[in-house]
Order: sequence, then C-alpha cells, then structure tokens
Amino acid sequence: MARSKFRTEKTRDAGNDGGETRLQMRTSTGLYRTIAHFTDAAVASQITKLLNKRSTPPSQHDAARDTLQRELLPVEHRSMTQRRLKYRSQGGWINCEAFYHAAWIRENRDRFSRPLLSGILCTDKDRAAGWEAVPVTRRDAMVAATVIQWLGTNVGRGFVLGVEREIETARQLQEQVAAVRRRLKPAAPPQPGKGGHARKRILTAARERLAKAAKGGKQ
Repeated sequence: MARSKFRTEKTRDAGNDGGETRLQMRTSTGLYRTIAHFTDAAVASQITKLLNKRSTPPSQHDAARDTLQRELLPVEHRSMTQRRLKYRSQGGWINCEAFYHAAWIRENRDRFSRPLLSGILCTDKDRAAGWEAVPVTRRDAMVAATVIQWLGTNVGRGFVLGVEREIETARQLQEQVAAVRRRLKPAAPPQPGKGGHARKRILTAARERLAKAAKGGKQ
C-alpha cells in the first residue's frame, strides 16, 4: 500500500503542556519533512485528508492552503542573535543590524496579509502548480531573519556594497560597449527620394523662389 503524501504526527514540546501536531510531507527520498505546526489536532487532520485527495477541486486546495497558513503556530520573524539588537546607537555609531531586522519584520507583517518570506520560499515547481505562497515554519522564519540581520553587520554591508560595485561596473561596461557600437555602425547610404536627392530638390526650389522674389522687387 502506497504511503500518503502528507501525514500528521503528534508531539509534546518542553514548556508546552498542550503539545502540538506536525504536518509532514513525504519527500522524493521517501522520508517525511515537517512543513507546519498546529495547536489544533482536528484542524491538522482535516487539512491532511484534504491534501491527500487527488481529486480535490482546486478551489478546495486554495482553501486548504489559506487555512494552513492561518493555523500555523505564530511565526515570529526574529533572528537567532537577539543580543546584538540590544546595542544602542550612540556616539555617531548606528546599529545597522537593528534597522535591517526591524525592516524585515515590517515587510513580513504588512505585505498583502501574506509574509514576504512565504513567497520567497516558493520553488519553481510550487509556482508551476499555482502556489504563490507556501507555509512558513518557525525555523524558516528564524533562519531568514538571521541572514537579513547579518546584512547589517560590517561584513554583511561590505558584501552588499561589493556586489553593488560589481553591478555598477557591469552597467558602465554595457554603456561603453553600446557607445562604441554606435560609433562603429556605418551610416546608411541616402535613398532616392528620402536622402540627399530630396534635399537637393528642396534647396533648388527654395533658390528659385528667392530669385523670383528678387526680380519682382526690382520691377
């Protein structure tokens, strides 16, 4: 009998008397990977059954995804290095890590009711299947927030500035190549009726009108 694509697993966390239920998905290797955590086992079971039905209409799959996102345990986009955020900006020194961390939290809280990270974690296969966002686990959120905060460190900012310099160099090189190509591009020969011949006819007609005007003035 083939194993289900999705399954639930009950567990009890330290410090959480009620425990939680994990929603797991079977990977290509046959092992199950936890993709979401629920506090309500009944909701987890209902969503798992819905996801395992191959004939489920797309509208119900959309409802399942929305429910899945809502029923996740609260995801806090907090980094693993909270201690560094406590350093106060003073004496001309700015704690850039705190600014990066705060901006990341705002982006995931205020973006169209879906965290920004849920869209970033979408794979090409997810998007091909019509998924615009995937469930975000607490571990996903913590790792992403830690990386974003790292961009505010001296090393992280040096990394960003270095990449920006490379981008600017590539842009300037493209502009220089385009300018050289424009200078080397041969001028198109004048076409009869559109280039030099038409210009000569216009000049000749203008001279004739001026000559007639001059004769009329003398008379």
